[in-house]
Amino acid sequence: MAYSCIEQIELKEKEIIKVKKILAKKYESLGKNVAFFVKDKSFNYCQNELSNYEISKSKYEQLLNKKQQLKSKVALIADCESDIFSLNEVLLEKKEEEKKELSKFGAVVYEAYCNGKFNKEISANLEDIFDNVNLKMQKYSRFRDKSNLILFIAHYERLIKKLQTSLPKLFIKAALYIYENNLEENLDLKNKEKYFDSLKEIIINVKNLETRIKECEDKIAEIRKEDSEPPSRKIEEMKAEFESAKDDSINSARLLGIELYQKLPDEITSDEIGKKSISLIDDITLELAKIDSLEQDIQKLNNEIFISELSAQIAHERTKIDQLEQEIKNCNTQIAKIEAIINKKRDTIIELKKFGTYEESTLNLKPLDDKNGNT
Repeated sequence: MAYSCIEQIELKEKEIIKVKKILAKKYESLGKNVAFFVKDKSFNYCQNELSNYEISKSKYEQLLNKKQQLKSKVALIADCESDIFSLNEVLLEKKEEEKKELSKFGAVVYEAYCNGKFNKEISANLEDIFDNVNLKMQKYSRFRDKSNLILFIAHYERLIKKLQTSLPKLFIKAALYIYENNLEENLDLKNKEKYFDSLKEIIINVKNLETRIKECEDKIAEIRKEDSEPPSRKIEEMKAEFESAKDDSINSARLLGIELYQKLPDEITSDEIGKKSISLIDDITLELAKIDSLEQDIQKLNNEIFISELSAQIAHERTKIDQLEQEIKNCNTQIAKIEAIINKKRDTIIELKKFGTYEESTLNLKPLDDKNGNT
């Protein structure tokens, strides 16, 4: 598919934009590479640009380091919050298991208490837990057994069931009392180790989970205590400053690269600026040559367009000349016809004068071909 000159120019202009972007990166790399290579060495070229680059680079690196620290804090907070969420889900399950185990163990304790299998001190403490319910249950049972009316019996049955539903909470309380005071040895019960070991395991698991959650919460609190604002908000607030410092660092490196390319002598060696810098200088030269070639191509295409426009204008003007020449020809023909009519009328006048008139004619009867007015 053949492209018109305008289309070819557009394609070449787009190519120039691409090459200029590559060139800008090459200048930036040259500036950075030379600055890195000649650091702490004697270097007598582009000192102002080199100093400007070092200042902007230092500012950018400080902000970058600050941003990375804040991002690390944000990530740590996110990890802790994620761990807290996961641990809380597990904790809920374990607490349900703990509740069941405590209730199960508490039921065993309650049975032992009711059967008088504890010493006086333990029984006295368990009495504080169970006796209020026991006394009420015994009282309601007596009232129920003595009553002959179905309505009263049903009433006391409901009260007894209500008290029974409160027993699991008391079982848990009693189980914790035995567990926390290491009184399991006072239980006169077969397989008590089975009950107690299972309870001990789940309680330890719950405490471990709670400890881990607390550690995560403490980490978050410690991080947030370090700054007056949340790290994520600080990152957002410093975004414009960071981007500006980043652009300044890139621009100063690019300007340094341009100055180096223009001012470094041809005989500069890799020992002075590094092998990579020499390679970048060659690359820049190549990219500049590409741009020059493309611009020359664009100029040629523009010349072709201008030539085409001038040729079209010439053709148009020639057409106008042809039209004007035709108009002149037509006008000359009309003039010739009018002159013939005039001459004919003049001849008539001359003939009439031969017969005489009362007054001398004032007509100008000079020959039409006498341009100077001579008779």
